[in-house]
Amino acid sequence: MQIARLALIQKFPFYAPALWSLRLVEREQVPTAAVDRGGRLYYNPQFVARVLPKQVTGLLWHELEHLLRHHLERGDTLELLDVHEQRLWNIACDCAINDDAKAARLALPPGGLYPQRFGLEPGGLDEHYYWTLKQRLEPKYPQNHEDPPTQGQTEPSGQEAGGCTATGPRTPGMTHTHAPAEERQAWELPQDHSEYPALSPTDLNILRREVARAALEYHLGRGDLPLGVLRWAQAVGNPTVPWQHLLRHFVHRGVRLGAGRVRPSYERPHRRQGVYRDVILPGTYDLKPHVAVVLDTSGSVGEAMLGQALAEVDGILRWAKVEVTVLCVDAAVYTAQRVHRARQLRLQGGGGTDMRLGIEAALQLRPCPVAVVVLTDGLTPWPETPPGIPVIAGILGELPPDTPEYVWTIRIPEEF
Repeated sequence: MQIARLALIQKFPFYAPALWSLRLVEREQVPTAAVDRGGRLYYNPQFVARVLPKQVTGLLWHELEHLLRHHLERGDTLELLDVHEQRLWNIACDCAINDDAKAARLALPPGGLYPQRFGLEPGGLDEHYYWTLKQRLEPKYPQNHEDPPTQGQTEPSGQEAGGCTATGPRTPGMTHTHAPAEERQAWELPQDHSEYPALSPTDLNILRREVARAALEYHLGRGDLPLGVLRWAQAVGNPTVPWQHLLRHFVHRGVRLGAGRVRPSYERPHRRQGVYRDVILPGTYDLKPHVAVVLDTSGSVGEAMLGQALAEVDGILRWAKVEVTVLCVDAAVYTAQRVHRARQLRLQGGGGTDMRLGIEAALQLRPCPVAVVVLTDGLTPWPETPPGIPVIAGILGELPPDTPEYVWTIRIPEEF
């Protein structure tokens, strides 16, 4: 389990705060694995020893997602009255989590529960899965701790579990995070346990927000989070922060990465000129940070989008405190314009779209910009290799699926 924790942090670094705070508790009473409200993960050592190491990593991710997604607390709001409803909620949660496993490139132990097995659409919400299953599996299954059958199928065998392999005949095909209370009492520790004390709800909420913000930044840089993880991170980590703040953050970050550039000058003596008397050494002066804005003026960018793009140029000029050069680009690059207000721009274009040309032209500017901001509708090819300086893309509309990993992407919504 410790090795699985390290492997998961290496694969998804944004999980690190939660994984290091997770208490791993070895309990033979739990058939497979489970988490509680206090951030403690209970696991059966015999079960863990039977599965492959990469499947243990997948199991750890599965249980961590239960904790991060508030599944126990969300189950409370559904008022799960009996064992049958608790089982269905656990199945729904397992389906939602396991649906993301393939996108996350994680291997789960055999027998996992997936939406397709129950005729559910992939990418759905946990509560939607629950209510759909509840309607399909009425009348209620007897409260005898057995797994409810699915449509057109027999009961899953005792070797199937949602993300893990269960033990014993007719064991519910799921993890045991949402097992009935009388079952959880066999392995759950008290809140104030001396060796494994529970985390407070406040501490857990802080961890969730920290992980969510790190996951969003990871997604902006790489763009490969599973849908369910991204949906959760956007809801928790960025519920009120507008996209303008994200754009400002990345521009400032690009400026910081390029700060400290200097240029030699013989108009200013070198500070060690007194030491080297026979050689005249040039002094240096600091260069003001310079940002290039590649403005998409192709025919696919409407007047409303273009107006929003010009507003963002004004915003960069106002709060970034940098020199800004704007290049109007469609399928060609037009004259580079050094501006102090967006209204000074002479817009040119109206043809096809190729922002690669604009990025290449920005790299030829002197002094070289510390960052390139591309304002586009996203319907463009991108350079195959990173240009060597930060590239921030403000996408006017929906995010395209093929933005390169090196591009920091912010969606600028169309509802201007």
